[in-house]
Amino acid sequence: MSYEGGIVCAGTIVIDYVVIVDRWPLESSLSNIYHETKTGGGGPFNVLKDLRSMDINLPLSIVGFLGNDDNGQWLIDDCKKSNIDVHQLHKTKDNTPTSYTYVMSVESTGRRTFFNQRGTNALLTDIHFDFNHIVNKKHCNLFYLSY
Repeated sequence: MSYEGGIVCAGTIVIDYVVIVDRWPLESSLSNIYHETKTGGGGPFNVLKDLRSMDINLPLSIVGFLGNDDNGQWLIDDCKKSNIDVHQLHKTKDNTPTSYTYVMSVESTGRRTFFNQRGTNALLTDIHFDFNHIVNKKHCNLFYLSY
């Protein structure tokens, strides 16, 4: 299939550490961890990965601000493996971490509680967006901005 334009998704990009526990503990008590996984998350990342799973040829781009750390590189590498343009995934020059969230999920109920480190997402501004590149070089005709 031939495309005249692509889709760019921008905004909050995170690493999700999903932790499955036996129960939600009371303060100062213990809960057992059954399983842990690491995955990308946030609206832009999730939408693009879903779109890519539906169409391997659709032009896709992502815009965001990541830390100069292992998590930031993990997200960039994952996007590249999925043929998502990372030209506008910027990295900080300081020690601000890539945003991450601990997703604590109780196995028996599926209820989730989130602990978030805002990291570089708190620093994302309009200076990280090159709209000339999006419109003229990538020919994107759909723009999605997420929390």
